[in-house]
Amino acid sequence: MGKEKTFMKKITFLIISIITVLLSGCSAPTGSPQTPENSNYYTVTFRQNGQEDIVRKVAVGEILTDIPVPIEKEGYTLSWDRVDFSNLSENIVVTAVETANEYEITFNLYSKWGTVDFDMQSTTLVFDGEYEFEEPSLYGFLFVGWKIEETGADFAPNGVYTVAQDLTLIPEWEKDEESYRWWGHLI
Repeated sequence: MGKEKTFMKKITFLIISIITVLLSGCSAPTGSPQTPENSNYYTVTFRQNGQEDIVRKVAVGEILTDIPVPIEKEGYTLSWDRVDFSNLSENIVVTAVETANEYEITFNLYSKWGTVDFDMQSTTLVFDGEYEFEEPSLYGFLFVGWKIEETGADFAPNGVYTVAQDLTLIPEWEKDEESYRWWGHLI
C-alpha cells in the first residue's frame, strides 16, 4: 500500500504540473510579446538620407531630450520633421527634411567703356536649382561670359546653381572688331 500511495502522489504531481503549464500558456497576451527590456520604452529612430539611423529609447511617460543634430549638407538647411517628443505613445521614425538655401547674385555692371544694358541688378538663386541669365550688352563690345568677382573664376550663364554662397558677377567683354573699324579706333 505504501508503493501505491507514492505512485499516486507522483501521478497527481505530474497532472498538476501539466495543467499549470497549459493554463499559463492560455493567459499569454495576443500580438507581439513584450519583453522586460522594451515594455517600458518607446524607440525614436532618426533617419537622414545617406546617413546611418540614430535610435533613442524613451521611457514611457518621459520626454526625449537627447535629440541629435542632422548631419550638414552643403547648400541646404536641415531639420527634423518632428520636434515635439512629449506624450509618445508608440515607436516613431523621424525624418530629416532638406530645404535648399537661397543665395543672392548681384551684378557689377561698371564699365570704363560705357553703359552696360542689362535689366537685372540682383537675383536670388536656389541651391541645386536651374537658372538662366540673359546676356548684357555694351556698345562696341561682344559679351564673352560672366566672371565671379571674388575669385575671377568663370561662371556659366545658365545651368544648375551649386555654389553655397552669395556672389557678385562681372560681365567679360571683347572688342567687336566691326564696330571698332566703323568708329575709327575710338573704342
